[in-house]
Amino acid sequence: MKEENYPTGAFVAFVLLSQNEWDIKKLINDCKADWNIEIPYDGNEEALVAVMGDVTLAVAIMPAPVPNQEAEHYAGANYMWKDAVEVTKSHKAHLMVSVLGKDANLLERGKLFTKVVSSCLKQERAIAVYTDGTVFYPQFYCDVASVMQQDDEALPILDWVWFGVYRTEECAGIYTTE
Repeated sequence: MKEENYPTGAFVAFVLLSQNEWDIKKLINDCKADWNIEIPYDGNEEALVAVMGDVTLAVAIMPAPVPNQEAEHYAGANYMWKDAVEVTKSHKAHLMVSVLGKDANLLERGKLFTKVVSSCLKQERAIAVYTDGTVFYPQFYCDVASVMQQDDEALPILDWVWFGVYRTEECAGIYTTE
């Protein structure tokens, strides 16, 4: 397939919520306090859309679980979180988080995305994050993201690439998803 069929750097995650509630002002304040990210706010309580230079950040509440039990399916692959499937099944809504901007630096978009998702996980009703075929435990995701607080050049690789394990009758192996 041609390379243009695979858009580079469209970052999307779903922050799973135990209830159909979120606090948009808390998210804006957490992004400022944790990461010094200034997000313009237009007063809309349902969605946050901000153009920041060459990047567009969007966070919106979806008043239903992730469709087709997709998140529950992928939660089963998280060998580091034994309750992942059970917790994921309990979600009632989700925040859809995206960072777009093909003209902006790819690493900077990825870092912004990870920072905003980490701040979304501070929402009172946040129970997990589903992204790139992986459901992460909130504290794990936030701990990995925090490497950028000590060193702005650090990359939160474990939030970007999942190292899965599997076993067959013949062998054991690993795989990645990103």
